[in-house]
Order: sequence, then C-alpha cells, then structure tokens
Amino acid sequence: MGRKICVIILGLIFVGLVGEVRGQLPIYQDWVQTYAIPGEDYLVGNFGLAIDSSRNPESYYFAATVQHYYEHRDWQYITYYWRDYLCLMNRDSLIWHRQIGHWGGSWIISTSAPICGSNNTYAVMAPMGSVRMYSPTGDTLWTTPSLLYPAYHSRVQEIEGGVLASTEKQITLFSFSGNTLSSRVFEDSSLVLIAPIAGHRYFLVISDSLNNFSRVIADSQLASIESTALTNGYSNFTLGRDGSIYCSGAFDDSGFFVHKYGPDGQLQIESVFRTINRIRGTECFLTSEDILCIAYKYWTNNTYRYPMLFLNEDLDSLGARGHPFGAGGLCADMNGGFLRASAQGNQFHVTRYSPTPTAAHDIPTIPNDIEISAYPNPFNASTTFSFDIPELSLVHLDIYDIAGRLVTTLMDQSAPAGSYTKTFDASEFASGVYIYSVRANDFQKHGKILLLK
Repeated sequence: MGRKICVIILGLIFVGLVGEVRGQLPIYQDWVQTYAIPGEDYLVGNFGLAIDSSRNPESYYFAATVQHYYEHRDWQYITYYWRDYLCLMNRDSLIWHRQIGHWGGSWIISTSAPICGSNNTYAVMAPMGSVRMYSPTGDTLWTTPSLLYPAYHSRVQEIEGGVLASTEKQITLFSFSGNTLSSRVFEDSSLVLIAPIAGHRYFLVISDSLNNFSRVIADSQLASIESTALTNGYSNFTLGRDGSIYCSGAFDDSGFFVHKYGPDGQLQIESVFRTINRIRGTECFLTSEDILCIAYKYWTNNTYRYPMLFLNEDLDSLGARGHPFGAGGLCADMNGGFLRASAQGNQFHVTRYSPTPTAAHDIPTIPNDIEISAYPNPFNASTTFSFDIPELSLVHLDIYDIAGRLVTTLMDQSAPAGSYTKTFDASEFASGVYIYSVRANDFQKHGKILLLK
C-alpha cells in the first residue's frame, strides 16, 4: 500500500503541487451549452448527469436531474417549494423533461444522479425515495415503493442483472422490470456508499451513531463478510475500468484525501492533499482515458471557487484547473473527455472538457499566472489594462486605494478565453498609488499603478 502527501496552494497567484506539476494539462475546455429548464425562480443543487452511451457519442445525448426552488408569499407567511426534473438533452437542446418531485419545506432532499442504462432506459431516484425507470421517449416504465431516508446519500447504479438503489438507511437491488431481488436495512448504522466489486460482492462504507466509519465487504445478498475500521469517511467514489474503486473525502480542517482500492476491495494507495483553504465537499470520477478528476469547492474572497484536480491511476498529480460556473454533476463521455453540470441563477450549464485541444479552444499550455499590463504607468487621468484569460472564467478586475478600500470595479462577469482591455478613468480621483487585482477562476494577480496629476 502506498501513501502520498501533496500540498495545494489555492486562491493565490498559482496552483502549486508537490512535485512541481506545471505546464500542459491533460484536459482542455471544449464547449459550454446553456439550457432553459422549466421551473420557478432559480435552480439549486443536486445536479446529476449521465451520458447515454447507447446513442451516437458525437451527438452527446445525456440525462440530468435538476432542482428548482421558489417561494410563495401569502401576507407575512413565506412557503418554500421545490421541484425536481429528469431531463434528456443533447448537444443543442432540451429534448424532454419529466417532473419527478414536488414538495414544500425549508430543507433540500437529494435527488440522485440519473443512469443511462445499457437496455436503452433512464433510471433515477425521486426525492421521496422511489426509483423510476423511463423509456427513451420519457414514458414511465415502472416506479418502486419509497426507500428509507432518501434525503441522504441517495444513488442509483446499474449492475449486472438490474438496478442498485441506496439511501442512508436502505439498499435494494431491483430487476430491470422493477421487481425487488434483495434488500438490506441499516437500523443502528448509516450507509455512506456502496459499489459492486469482483465476485458478485459489494464494497460498503458505513458509519455508526458516533460517526465512526468502517469498510464492509458484503456478499451478493448484501450480507456482511468482513469489516475494517476507517480513519475518515468518504463523500464520493468512482469505479475504474479494471474494477478499482477510487474514494474521496474532505478533512475537517483544510484538505482532502483520495484512496484507491483494488477490485477485491482492499486498500492499495492513499493520497493526502493539503490546502490553505477549508474544503467543502469533493466529487470524483474517472474519464474513459483513466484520468481521475477530483472536483471540490472552497471559500475565498467572499465567494466559492470550484477547481478540479487531475490524477493518474497511481494518484500522482497531473495538474489542476478552475471551473467557472459552480458545483454540479460530472460524468465521462466516450471520447476521453467529460461533462460537468452546474447552474447560475435560472440557467443550467453543461461544460465539456476534452483530452485534446480543439479548434474552438486551442490551449497548448495552462499558465500558472494571468498576464496583465497597464499602459501608461505612471499615468494622468486614465490607463488601460491589457490581459489574457486562459479559459472560460468568472473575471474580476478591481481597483483599490493604498489603504485597501475598493475604488471601482472594471470587470465582474463570465468571459471566454481571450485577450481583453479595460480602461481605468481616474479623472475624479486624487493622485497617488492604486492597487489593481485581477482574478479569473483560480488565477490571481496584483500590481501597482501610479496616478500623477
């Protein structure tokens, strides 16, 4: 078993990793598509995504689960409502959507990510715990009774012979016709994750009432065979093509970890990634070219950042990059890339990342810094900033006085990769030194300009 420790410095001028990983990354941004999903007010979390591999891979048919939030005001009373949808999309448009949940309350109930089954169907766990199977045209084929405690760790997976559905308190295996094949209820403990492994067995992570975690190997009927205590729990996992299991989780302070288990469920490699920012949640998945992506978020400068770290099968770092829109579902496509779902306001975005540069977004390297200059400097009345953005980013260009007070914001918007100019008109400001700060995803740079009148 191997153990590795890396340090990631985020929110500064560069992303630094132990081992001096810089330069060309294995992933490039390809395209972004925005969809209008029916619903009220705005979209919130729980965006699941799955590629439909039964269709032409160039067409990019995929299924997504989307959650809407809205308010109803009656005099002084406010009632919160939530609606969940299963949507079938392609590269260009929304094909159909089906409402799978509608309820009131101030809490969020997890809708599972969908699966695009090998039998040309779509399955999802609805917010209240029932598993639903849909045809390619969106017709409901069958619906199961609700599982226990669907608000936590809800997930559906296609396995040999059927659909595996799990929540915090129950695991049930259904046939492709909706019949229950086996089930297990957790009375004194809670299920964190379950994954199929070799020999028709299952890999489980379970926590008890004291928040102690253990790894459990279960047989085909979900009965426990062996159990091993874990130091930390996991928040997500993904399966390798050889049956390996990659699990990720965040520490309570700053950082996260990734563990690799073999097809037999035994631990092989541990990697620890320390950061200067508190990590809030991780997601992991493996592309079709065996590049492991760890997506996470952290809070800095009064906003969330959503970087992605890329690892090889030995959990060695290949580099990191930012994502402009926020957290959301991830899935691998059949061309070595992957899709990531996210939302801003009432818009739903799907971004494709490719393993090779494309004509639309040809980036030979990912720089460790933003290139920016101000001319003239020193200046009288006005100066112009010229800068390059390496990828689609949320760009902020702010001017501060020498005391650190914000003077003006020259740019605060999402912008594609390219070159930009912004002019700072200082005709109404006093002479002196000013500080500029430009941020684009996880890239950041500061500098001084001198106003002389």
